Amino acid sequence: MSMILALVASQAIAGQAEALQPVAQMPVASQRRTGPEPLGQGIDTPKGSPPESTDLQLPSATTSAVLPSVTKPQATDVPADAKNRVLDTVASRKRPDYDPAGIRTGALLIFPTVSSTLGYDSNVYRQASGVSDVFGRLRAAVQARTDLSRHAVAIDGYIDQRVYSKYTTDNALTYEAHLLGRLDFARGDRVTAEVRHTKAVVERGGASEILNTREPVQYNISLASIDGRKAFGRLLLGLGGTVSYSNYQNGETPAGALFDQQFRDLTLYQVRTDIGYALAAGPEVFISAAGEARRYRVVVPPIIRDADSIEVLAGLRSDITPLLRGQFSLGYLRANFKDPTIPSRGALGVNIGLDYLVTPLTTLRAGVLRNLRNVASATAPAALVTEGRIGVDHELLRNLILSASTSYQLADYIGSDRSVRRITADGGAQWLINRRMRVDFDVSYQRRTGGAQAGGQQFDQLRGSVGLAYRL
Repeated sequence: MSMILALVASQAIAGQAEALQPVAQMPVASQRRTGPEPLGQGIDTPKGSPPESTDLQLPSATTSAVLPSVTKPQATDVPADAKNRVLDTVASRKRPDYDPAGIRTGALLIFPTVSSTLGYDSNVYRQASGVSDVFGRLRAAVQARTDLSRHAVAIDGYIDQRVYSKYTTDNALTYEAHLLGRLDFARGDRVTAEVRHTKAVVERGGASEILNTREPVQYNISLASIDGRKAFGRLLLGLGGTVSYSNYQNGETPAGALFDQQFRDLTLYQVRTDIGYALAAGPEVFISAAGEARRYRVVVPPIIRDADSIEVLAGLRSDITPLLRGQFSLGYLRANFKDPTIPSRGALGVNIGLDYLVTPLTTLRAGVLRNLRNVASATAPAALVTEGRIGVDHELLRNLILSASTSYQLADYIGSDRSVRRITADGGAQWLINRRMRVDFDVSYQRRTGGAQAGGQQFDQLRGSVGLAYRL
């Protein structure tokens, strides 16, 4: 769970948009996102979907349902020589012949989706001597949003069932319900609020996971967030906060003994502020700061895991050039731990997420993110995690999108000599048959390394899947 939020305003990692930035056009319900995943999500995460399992990062104000923009309507088709226009990335481009129309009820648009997936997993339990199995997934999702000139409300949710053929202990049922709303005022000023409840499972073999459990550890997250944005000419001010509570269910060891997970239950209080100045050339210069207080429900010896942290970033964001957009920011992050035996930890803060439109049909994505995350250890208060990712999306045909990405992740456990490295590679294709049917192909590989102190979880995994989605 992220201990340091990627701060207010634009969070451009893998094309995501924060609530304090002019948000992007709302994607249709459950439309798969091509290209690299947002940083911090595991390789198991279905593209374009709320994560089934993450590296224990707290969901930020970025949501699966993005409110429709009232400031930057996107063009459907943009000529290659239209340098002064806002160009679309391959992933965000509208495709009128293939985008679902939805169901209209007055000012409300509803987008239901049902999808099924069949896949192969070469290492179900993420162990050095892994076992393979085939799995299936069935997912039902719905998204509803208003279609108004001002203000917006979006409601979305899903339920997802994963079933393995042989190793049924890794079966998992996850779901989410989410409400997001925005009040628009003069000159682009706005207030955005959201509430969310998610049931998920912890990703086996994540950089912050050292536990070998019989079944995946399940947890619930309840979150409430509010953000405001005020413009004074070219000067933009933002202020927001989030409160979330995470509750972990107890697990079992491979032998069936109880694995108490109460030490991971915690409440997070986050406050963030942001100051930006829009340059005439297009980009926005900004400085942002975020503070967080992490409070665990119970204290489990040998350490107190409560901590306070702050991160300050400065850089450029928005349309940096006509062909380059996103965020480039550097700064400083620091965590102060309540346990007197653990010294404070400071590090270079990095939050970079860029989209480069190589051609109208090819988009290159790159990102680097460093933050402090909660770890599955009662003896370590957090891990300093650095992750870099690069990917590419290519529109081979109007209805056939190819994507590939690779990432490197390093988790340095604080108060311990433990460290974990993970390399992932992913490739896939999205075939849009028509407005209602879509086929997804995906193949991924990950390799995790670390010393013997990393819970013995050194492994390789190959995973492939094909899925069919039906949309209205």
